[in-house]
Amino acid sequence: MPKKYLKQILPSAPNIRKMTGVSWFSKWLGDDNLWHINRRSVSLGVAIGLFYGFWPVPVQTLLALVTAILIRANLPVSVVFVWISNPVTVVPIYGACYTLGAWLLGTHIRPISEHTFKAISQNIGALWVGCLILGAISAVFGWLLVRIFWSWRVRLSWSERKRRRKNLH
Repeated sequence: MPKKYLKQILPSAPNIRKMTGVSWFSKWLGDDNLWHINRRSVSLGVAIGLFYGFWPVPVQTLLALVTAILIRANLPVSVVFVWISNPVTVVPIYGACYTLGAWLLGTHIRPISEHTFKAISQNIGALWVGCLILGAISAVFGWLLVRIFWSWRVRLSWSERKRRRKNLH
């Protein structure tokens, strides 16, 4: 089951409460709904994390944390999926976002060799448009994939259980 696996790999409530900046939210972190591992909360957590993971701001984790608290999504999943953008993936992600945004806004699309901080900052609107669109698309696909995978695993588990019971008799 996805639930058992997620319980093993996700950070616990005490570990998240120790994170820098999280103490401001400690009174809301006691809500058990933020820690439940079920199809609804995990899929929402993935969507939140992916959406904010595309934002070019230094407070992505904090935004995901606040949003997870407000809509009662799984908080650890939200925080973990924000890190889709990390030092290894930031260049391809923001390069794709900038290119998409520039194309949609009809502005000059710079070649990848010219994707520098200075060049992109001159057309920050294109970066933001691309980030919001790709973030929203990835959030929807992430949410949908988790829902489909979770349902598939539950059906598979039920059929295995049914088969085992049938073999016992």
